[in-house]
Amino acid sequence: MVRKGQPKVKTGCNTCKIRKVKCDETKPHCARCTDTGRRCDGYLSKPRVVLSLHEERRLTSSGSHGREARAFDFFRNVAGPALSGEFDAYFWTNMVLQMSHREPAVRHAVVALSSLYEQFQGMNKSPLLASTDYFAVRHYNSAIKELLSSRDDAVVLLVCALFICVEFLQGNQDSAIEHCRNGILILNRAAPSLVIRHDYLPIIFCRLSIFPLFFGCSVSSFPYVAGLDAKFQHHFAKIADAQCSLDILLSESIRFIRSAGDYRLGTLRHMDVPASIREKQERLERSLHAWYHAFSEFQAAQPPLESGPLRCHLLQMRYLVTQIWVNVALEPNEMAYDRHLDKFRSIVNLASQVVLRGSPDHSPRPKFICEMGFTPLLYFVVMKCRSLPTRLAALSLMKKLGIDRENLWDMNTMYCVGQRLVEMEHDITLSEITVQSSLPRYAEVPSEEERIREVMLNPGVDIRQDDEGHEVVWTQMHSVFWEPDDELVMKSDWMALS
Repeated sequence: MVRKGQPKVKTGCNTCKIRKVKCDETKPHCARCTDTGRRCDGYLSKPRVVLSLHEERRLTSSGSHGREARAFDFFRNVAGPALSGEFDAYFWTNMVLQMSHREPAVRHAVVALSSLYEQFQGMNKSPLLASTDYFAVRHYNSAIKELLSSRDDAVVLLVCALFICVEFLQGNQDSAIEHCRNGILILNRAAPSLVIRHDYLPIIFCRLSIFPLFFGCSVSSFPYVAGLDAKFQHHFAKIADAQCSLDILLSESIRFIRSAGDYRLGTLRHMDVPASIREKQERLERSLHAWYHAFSEFQAAQPPLESGPLRCHLLQMRYLVTQIWVNVALEPNEMAYDRHLDKFRSIVNLASQVVLRGSPDHSPRPKFICEMGFTPLLYFVVMKCRSLPTRLAALSLMKKLGIDRENLWDMNTMYCVGQRLVEMEHDITLSEITVQSSLPRYAEVPSEEERIREVMLNPGVDIRQDDEGHEVVWTQMHSVFWEPDDELVMKSDWMALS
């Protein structure tokens, strides 16, 4: 027969628990012990109660440590994977997080970036996050204080890359450029051993070094990342190798295009182009051809769908844009772009295939990425391809594939500029073109004098109310044309951005 045992004594003084008798739990000494002349050894201190889920959330969320943990979790699961766009996220999802666990400066910078990213992403619905701006600023400043005492250039450079993204998110162009400039200068002065140990740093700053040349910096005033030639590969084992090599070529190409600009639009446009500059152009074109040959071999060696079709398409689009731009960099007229119509159509075709494939995991698009995505590439087609059906297709694809903000490129602004540019060059109103069948009567390409060579926007905006009382953002657009007497003229026009 199973014997029914006595219930175990779980409370009471230590003496009664040892004797396994019921304690009356009188404090500070129980009566059961004192009445029988025994010494009462008192009670164990009460163990810390594990908080319920509700209590734990309430207490940790209201404290700074809870908010830091929340920001870290958001960075690990959302912001980090999204920052690289379609490309290799290893730097953001691994290197940054690894360093953040042992470097306070990195940790503070991650928290600041994550908080701002969540706010930009439109997920700030909790009242606990109402002061996200101040929270982010506090951690941003804490990261700076930590850096002041750091002697590790790798930490300084990694935090610098995070700071650049913070400034991207806030639209602070000058601050982002200054961080990028300082980061490259530190990297170029760093010991070779640091670059060997942290080989991801040169290519990260190579990518970041591209955007300042699109936003007002000259080649002479902005430093170049040294030692990139050693990282260029002629055979690709993985798609990240192809991306790295194309990033290097893109950086070199943009610097060449900007330095050659005076021979196209500037004071040297009536001068003969020096042989050294033409030789550099030819070398870049050979390197781009070699990259494409290696990339084609890489794709051919991959099993179907294993080379990352979306990333492959984006790389090919970057290659085609760079190839066109380098080829016409020294041409004095806009009609030089017309010979690249097949390439423009290929860019649009690649983008259309991406739309048809859709997101492989059906995840929503982020609103911000740190890399160059589809928007600047499709904008290039809209601006420089004068075939109306092709440029309208590119304009439509910008809305479908563009991210709200790709580092400093604002998709809505570029879409509005592209739309206005098409209307001006073709002398049409796009709202009147409702069906593809109406395009033939607009099929004639603009003449050289009708083509806009460059577009500039005023830094400020004007807020106006429309007829229905809604606020509309307006900016002034300045378009550069080439007059028949070989003079460049600028025409200004107000344009709505919303």
